[in-house]
Amino acid sequence: MIGLEVHLNERRLCTAGADDLAVLSAILTVGGALGSKTVRNRRDAPTPTLHIGGMTGSGGAGSDLHLRWCRDATVSVGDVVSLRLVDIEPVEADAPAPDTAPSEDSERRTFERVKAQYFALRDKYEAREL
Repeated sequence: MIGLEVHLNERRLCTAGADDLAVLSAILTVGGALGSKTVRNRRDAPTPTLHIGGMTGSGGAGSDLHLRWCRDATVSVGDVVSLRLVDIEPVEADAPAPDTAPSEDSERRTFERVKAQYFALRDKYEAREL
């Protein structure tokens, strides 16, 4: 089966894969004020995160699961993330966990982003009472 070996600064994070996967992904995201001309979310410091996940493809309607091996791992500027696509046996892959709830960091970032958007749009959409 196809799997994904993931290392962060030469330290092994996981070998992702499962014999019923239809999707396998590695997502490195950096959000926030990334450049000097960034206006939107200007107060947000750059926040890099790494997510390794996938989705099963077992064929049953509504029965497929989102899986994760690594969600919102902390990464920093200068870190080296390496990915290697591998052909492995199912027993060589790390066991995933169902991807059911967002991490606390992810929830906090979402809350702060939505709160800032609310304050930016409040005057436009809320009726002013005199």
